[in-house]
Amino acid sequence: MILNRQYRVTFSYRTLQNILNDLVDLADLFRVDTANDVTV
Repeated sequence: MILNRQYRVTFSYRTLQNILNDLVDLADLFRVDTANDVTV
């Protein structure tokens, strides 16, 4: 049971990391888009 709980916490943490990485990627894309708009 403790092992299962530990696994769930680890899984949640990794999922949170993936979501944060996706948000960072989206932010980079948005930054590039706005930079292009400003340049054009």
